[in-house]
Amino acid sequence: MSAPTGEIIELHFAWPVGLTAQVEFQESREANAPPGMESIVFRSRHRMRVEPAEEGIRVVHDQFSLEPATSAEGAKSPSGSSPRDSLETEPDAQVGDLLPDFIVDHTGKLLRIAGTDRLRADALERMASGTEESAESRARLERYIAHAISDVELTQRAARDWNALVSFWVGARLAAGVTSSPGTGGGANATGSGQVTVTPRVPCDPGDHSATCVRIELESRPSPELRNTVLLVTEPDRLVPHELRVGNEIHARMTRPDGKSEDIEQHHSWSYRFRYSSEL
Repeated sequence: MSAPTGEIIELHFAWPVGLTAQVEFQESREANAPPGMESIVFRSRHRMRVEPAEEGIRVVHDQFSLEPATSAEGAKSPSGSSPRDSLETEPDAQVGDLLPDFIVDHTGKLLRIAGTDRLRADALERMASGTEESAESRARLERYIAHAISDVELTQRAARDWNALVSFWVGARLAAGVTSSPGTGGGANATGSGQVTVTPRVPCDPGDHSATCVRIELESRPSPELRNTVLLVTEPDRLVPHELRVGNEIHARMTRPDGKSEDIEQHHSWSYRFRYSSEL
């Protein structure tokens, strides 16, 4: 464990118009509880680009490509099955990391989402392609998309992502090294009880020798059974992210109806990796 060095890292928001990235997303869920082990992994890719907006910038997400879900045994969804066949068994695999556009002001505050109708139309077209269509199946697919990709769901997803990437950190002043983070609050300077590790001057990407990014690792334990982690590699002067990993773990014991105790473990993690096409 490295002690604080006295160096302070200041984090500022300044995403430039024209910034473009190919984004890789992965989400995994694993549970070891009665009746047994369950595990599944979702992966997808999309393009992110920054356009001007009246209030600040518009972060556009498009060109989504979703991969088949992978189970604990490594078995993928059957290649011959249609998206409709797996709605009940693997609904999240059909949604992946579908994101709306973010409208963000110049301070880095997420104001609202946009482009939701386009996102739902694209999802409907992709999920319906290559399958025989009937009025009944089309209606079922439309109902599913309206529920799984509703404005409420998309707003929650946008807030989750933007908080982890920008909102939680903007304006923060973090000491290099390892520090505790007592207290509560809504920003990086007032986190829940836990530990923050800040490593300045790290490569932004594998093979990058410029070492202009900062690596932030946050661990918190709201209770003995819960452990939350965040890892962010970002540019401190612009808060342009290069990697984000978020994890949640539950370790507990439950008493079965027969009076015997049983361990329960649950792991949920999601991550983004950004590959930028320019040096803006």
